[in-house]
Amino acid sequence: MIERAVLLSRQGRLEVRDLRFDSVPSEGAGYNLDLTLNELERQHIERVLAAEGGSVVRAAKRLQIPRSSLYQKMKRYGLTMSRS
Repeated sequence: MIERAVLLSRQGRLEVRDLRFDSVPSEGAGYNLDLTLNELERQHIERVLAAEGGSVVRAAKRLQIPRSSLYQKMKRYGLTMSRS
């Protein structure tokens, strides 16, 4: 852990924030390892759309994908939202 912290540190010295014990989120932390990649992607898109009030434009920007790609994914997963 110390070696990792030294390698990832952005300063010439280690600070408390450099010493992270987290690695892969556990299932108890809301991360379901039984989901397929498609299921995980669908859930993430749904959550981002909800967080952006259904705005596809803002959701696509937040997801860093073209709006057309988001529409394709929404169609694939049967998701409908506003076109704002």
